[in-house]
Amino acid sequence: NTTSKVVWTANGTYSSYLYANRAKQVIDEHDQSQPLFMYIPMQSVHNPNEVPDKYKQMYDGIIQDDQRKTLLAMVTAMDDAAEVVVSALKDTGMWENTIFIFFSDNGGPLEGIGNGQVNYPLRGGKYSYWEGGIRSVSFLHSPMLPGMKVNHELLHVTDWLPTLTHI
Repeated sequence: NTTSKVVWTANGTYSSYLYANRAKQVIDEHDQSQPLFMYIPMQSVHNPNEVPDKYKQMYDGIIQDDQRKTLLAMVTAMDDAAEVVVSALKDTGMWENTIFIFFSDNGGPLEGIGNGQVNYPLRGGKYSYWEGGIRSVSFLHSPMLPGMKVNHELLHVTDWLPTLTHI
């Protein structure tokens, strides 16, 4: 069982690449007669604030602040990893029977301990109970859900349960 072993040979590989490639492998090898639950906790916008140069170079001449440039590059790398997962689901024909949920666990860090994130105009940040620390973005997408809806109301991750059980 490869899920219970440390992959020492991956030392030095950017985590978004590891997660995306492993997710693609699981999807490609999955027996589609069985349901699949996959949780991918991306760490891209957390310390250490590192990213492959090709992503940081995308923001050269656009973003001057190095911390902010690194943050945006990490987000772009995470977007690319999500694209690998979605493409694998589509390539295997599993996308039409997928519920894809993408969410953040908290707002950006407080000023002084951050990595280029900005919570303004919200007060506070990660490690605080102000909106800047507990408010974050998320989305749920599924070809099984009719239409598109945008919700600007207060929502907690546990509120998704009724939607998921209804499907």
